[in-house]
Amino acid sequence: MDEKCKKAKTILKNGSNNLDTEIFFDLVDIDKLINTKATTLNKMLENECFSVEERNFIRRERRKFINRISAKESRIRMKTEMNALEYELDDLMKIRQKLRAEKHVLHKEINDIATKLINPE
Repeated sequence: MDEKCKKAKTILKNGSNNLDTEIFFDLVDIDKLINTKATTLNKMLENECFSVEERNFIRRERRKFINRISAKESRIRMKTEMNALEYELDDLMKIRQKLRAEKHVLHKEINDIATKLINPE
């Protein structure tokens, strides 16, 4: 077995830890991360050093990785949307308070006008 195959086999044996390593990222890095990891896994699949079982393991790891990334991307998007909705809700609550204050002022003005009409001074 040549040096390249030994290195590839070592990466596969120890690399499952690397493949399962928790990855923290933001939306900007997702595409770069997926492309890098997918490229690495695809190159490993193309490597003739691996047996059928090892290639199947790599395929499963690639599938798990892509699913994990997709789930994290969805959670990040949901969190971003939730934050935006919270800001929008805050704005709507402020508008509601202003409208209530204006309503009270208008009611007071209407009552004053009604009082003047009923009891002219």
